[in-house]
Amino acid sequence: MRQMSAFIDQNGNQRWGTPNIGSLRRLDTGIYLIEFAEPFHENPVVTATIYGSNWQTMNISVAIVEVSPWHCVYSTSTPDRPVDCSTMVMIMGE
Repeated sequence: MRQMSAFIDQNGNQRWGTPNIGSLRRLDTGIYLIEFAEPFHENPVVTATIYGSNWQTMNISVAIVEVSPWHCVYSTSTPDRPVDCSTMVMIMGE
């Protein structure tokens, strides 16, 4: 079982976490892509949570949009529009 975790800032940059998680980038406002440095054998389990001060993030949610052995895509948004936001991401799989 492989486990990776990362703090990803609102610009799509990894600030800390598992080294060499892969390529990370912000695709558009509130849409982020993680391309794994080493693919999994099957789709991993991906969880993400918003990171930041309560007063700045209380109305923001995160959704896992797509998962494959090679990458995952997630989005952050308020109830009415996409927004950029820092996240903590955990990825587990074989």
